[in-house]
Amino acid sequence: MIATGSDETGIWECLEAMTIQTSILAHIPWSFTYQRLVPGIGGPREKFLKIAKGYVAARIQRGSVTKDLFYHLTDEEGLEPTKPTMPTVFSDGGVAIVAGSDTTSTTLSVLWYFLLVHPEYFQRLRTEIDQFFPDRADPIDFTKMVEMPFLNACINEALRLVPPVLDGSPRCSPEGSQGSTIGPYYVPPGQQVITHFYSIHHNPAYFTDPDAFVPDRWLPSSAFASAPSVKHNVTAFNPFSYGPMGCVGKNLAMVQLRAVTCALAQKFDMGRPEGFKVGEWERGLGDAYVVTRTPLMMKLQAR
Repeated sequence: MIATGSDETGIWECLEAMTIQTSILAHIPWSFTYQRLVPGIGGPREKFLKIAKGYVAARIQRGSVTKDLFYHLTDEEGLEPTKPTMPTVFSDGGVAIVAGSDTTSTTLSVLWYFLLVHPEYFQRLRTEIDQFFPDRADPIDFTKMVEMPFLNACINEALRLVPPVLDGSPRCSPEGSQGSTIGPYYVPPGQQVITHFYSIHHNPAYFTDPDAFVPDRWLPSSAFASAPSVKHNVTAFNPFSYGPMGCVGKNLAMVQLRAVTCALAQKFDMGRPEGFKVGEWERGLGDAYVVTRTPLMMKLQAR
């Protein structure tokens, strides 16, 4: 897509349709066996899997030049007692395509939407970028980006307001067990439990003015964050989940978010297009396990 500027395989359209279908059918696991028999339902998923398998097969055939994701997925280093099967590699590869593309692009769209709504924050962001990368030097030093307070504050605030996976990852109390007790609540065997990220991130018990885009809440020295009455509970900030089932691509995602944001803000003036209405794009966001969204239109002009 990057090389050609277009989705020649149609994988993006399939991905969007498939995530909506999967978010519904996943609650009825046996339905996946029959969905391909229903016209108009199984098509996008089957096409996506076919394209994904093609990418994976081509990558395996090329072999590894560097220790990339598939180097580890296929256990080329031979660390595991048995090699993963091809169906397992294909499955993991499909997950990697979804997790490594759709979620990052969603956060970038969310961030730039709020920068359009709040142009004063865009100017602060550009000023910081120009300080860290003077004379329009290419922003490719990722170690510098980690140290850019306002850049990271803007990204964190976008992730807080609209985490790419709104309702978190469901967990299930094991069948055949005696269930589990979480605080005062008993969870019977086979019951799904979800930590709803969006609700937690928008809870005023954890964040002051939780529905507002306020990057300064992430800057301890700012007037907003240092006010005694302000609540900012970073332990409630959980866009990538925690523990062994947390997002394995978190660090890569943050590198991508920082790099793309720096490059765009450094090289382009951005503004609202004609007909832009504050709140309209945000109201069009949907939840299909990952966030669904309409295209975000903006004016771009080279600096």
